[in-house]
Amino acid sequence: MKEKYEISISLRYLFGRKKYGLMRIIAFLSVGGVVIGVMTLIIVLSVMRGFEKDITEKILSANAHLILFRGGDFYDYNEAVEELKKIKGITGINPFIVSQAMISSETNSSGAVIYGVYPENARSVLKINNYLFKGNFLSPSTDVCEIIIGKELSDSLAVDVGDEVYLISPTGKLTPFGMVPKAKRARVVGIFRIGMYDYDSSFVFMHINHARDFFGMKEGISGIQVAVKNPMKVDGVVWEIEKRLGFPYYVRTWKDLNRNLFSALKLERIVFFLMLILIILVAAFGIAVNQLMTSMEKSRDIAILMSMGAKRKDVVKIFLYHGIIIGIIGVIIGTVLALTICFLLAKYKFISLPGDVYYISKLPVDVHLIDVLLTNLSAFGICVLASIYPSIKVSKISPAEVLRYE
Repeated sequence: MKEKYEISISLRYLFGRKKYGLMRIIAFLSVGGVVIGVMTLIIVLSVMRGFEKDITEKILSANAHLILFRGGDFYDYNEAVEELKKIKGITGINPFIVSQAMISSETNSSGAVIYGVYPENARSVLKINNYLFKGNFLSPSTDVCEIIIGKELSDSLAVDVGDEVYLISPTGKLTPFGMVPKAKRARVVGIFRIGMYDYDSSFVFMHINHARDFFGMKEGISGIQVAVKNPMKVDGVVWEIEKRLGFPYYVRTWKDLNRNLFSALKLERIVFFLMLILIILVAAFGIAVNQLMTSMEKSRDIAILMSMGAKRKDVVKIFLYHGIIIGIIGVIIGTVLALTICFLLAKYKFISLPGDVYYISKLPVDVHLIDVLLTNLSAFGICVLASIYPSIKVSKISPAEVLRYE
């Protein structure tokens, strides 16, 4: 019952009558600062999480979960493949060749990264088939050299499904007249669109036998692509592979190959969190100013309360509840607005990004409960801390001094 009157007085001081208009304005500005800080922080963290999630999905769509390499020539790989088949958690194995070449059409030419794969194995390792924009995936037949290319590359070359292009090797053949580039004619049978500009503008997939012939690699391979059941827990599979195969084999996971990218995203998320917390700190100063002004305006009322038996700790509670109420209102409104905006961004995707600048073309959103809770606790904690000093300061007034001239 006692605490109810303290909360009631705190609410009256916070949302007082019209004659205390300036304090009401400061109170509303303090609440607004908390709302803006919480809302912005949740939205930014959710967008950053969305970037990370979307980029991860796209990376795993065009790349294997891990790749097995061998120091030196990688020719006799059947033994390694058999050992990989024995490891629990591996869902797909695909020996592959990768190299760079020039791809040319009648109207244009461009550099490309050529992947030679076994079509029947690539389906279980890569997810390119799920992102086909036009046409079909590679067929197991090697009668005709078939390729699938990215949407950006097809637009650059002005080619469509069924058109023929020329692949030009950077090495070529040595002849009495010098080095002659080696060219191979190929037919486009499929166009994929992953959504990452780097992949859609440069990746080309073809049958490994045609790749061997084009690059002159005979029976060799570049490595073995491996898919696992849970790509987020790939380290356990890596440990098992290294235990079974050992030197000279070594493994690179999708995390290793993109470590710099994900480290940068994590650092950006931390920096944004610290920067946006400053908005809430500004609101905290407003809370402190509001309480100090309220204490000066209401000093007579406080003195009367204390002369009627209210203790100093009761006065501290009145003004502490002042900051707590601002924090609760600001956090609730800010969170509701942030979740609403995140929902609209996720559903309608009305913000587009230039694909040649960013890794993705749509602004992604991924709301994490831990980000929401961390933001709410941080904002609420700052509001409470901002109220402590003014509350203690107010409780130290002397009723006799205040009421002497009343």
